[in-house]
Amino acid sequence: VQAELVKTEKLVSLGRMASGVAHEIRNPLNTMNVTLGLLKRKVAGHPDILELSEMISEEIARVDHFLSDFLSYSKQPPPKPTLTNVNEMVDDILEAYYLKGVVFFSTSRYDSFLTTGKKGLHEAEIRRDLRYRCIFSGNVGIAHNYLGHYPEAIKYTRKAIRLAKRSGEIQEEVRSTGNLGLSYRDTQQYAKSIAFIEKAVKGAILIKDRHREGLFYRNIGSVYQMMGEYTKAVDYFNKALPVARALNDNYTECLTLLSLGFACWSYGNYAEALVSYNNSLKLARLTGNTWAEGRCYSGIGPVSYTHLRAHETVLDLVCRLLLE
Repeated sequence: VQAELVKTEKLVSLGRMASGVAHEIRNPLNTMNVTLGLLKRKVAGHPDILELSEMISEEIARVDHFLSDFLSYSKQPPPKPTLTNVNEMVDDILEAYYLKGVVFFSTSRYDSFLTTGKKGLHEAEIRRDLRYRCIFSGNVGIAHNYLGHYPEAIKYTRKAIRLAKRSGEIQEEVRSTGNLGLSYRDTQQYAKSIAFIEKAVKGAILIKDRHREGLFYRNIGSVYQMMGEYTKAVDYFNKALPVARALNDNYTECLTLLSLGFACWSYGNYAEALVSYNNSLKLARLTGNTWAEGRCYSGIGPVSYTHLRAHETVLDLVCRLLLE
């Protein structure tokens, strides 16, 4: 606070000095302007000189106008009290924190997303705004999860679910329930993870949120994939695919096919794995998703090689049987 006061005082002093300099410049300008007026009368019969005089007059006017703007800027205007709706002002602040967080999250700046979420949560708690307390608690939980702070992620996400129930924010409850499942997945608590994400699926169906429904199916598939239960993973990825296609969501369909390809390869269904990887590759190129495109290539290579070796093994066996 002291530093801010010193800085303000310096700016005020600078403004006073600038004002004095501007006045000192304006005084000779006024003299020049008066003298120029007298000169115009004496050269009235000389159009060339009059034209030059007009040019000088215009430049003097331009400098004078600039000084007037400068003096207005350097003066501190008197305060103008106006009626303000404090509730609307606080809502605008909370909305600004929320939108700022969206930008940070979409650009993968999770540290900044966390900081903004905590600031928004603090403001919402002062305001006792249940809805924004719920939203920002959920956002803080998501940020902690992306940063690998799983205990904190679970704590804040559970808080978001409690607040969502109190405020009747069903969408936020569904979102946070699914996110809690992801935190349990990332801490290898797979049974809890599946239970919470399946609960989130039911909520998404209830509120007719097809996007989250498909996302949660894919998340459950990823849990089973981490558990090594690849056939169950394939089942859930296949549930997610028609939802993505119904929504014309090429990005999600691309990622789901990518996961499906890996799951099929993992339990030996090489033909299906190749089909999934190739379809994912087409969508990756269509959407400009270079990360997914690279993953497709890295998947197609091993699958093709394994698939080829499997065919060679079968061919060798048939040849041996025929020779016998």
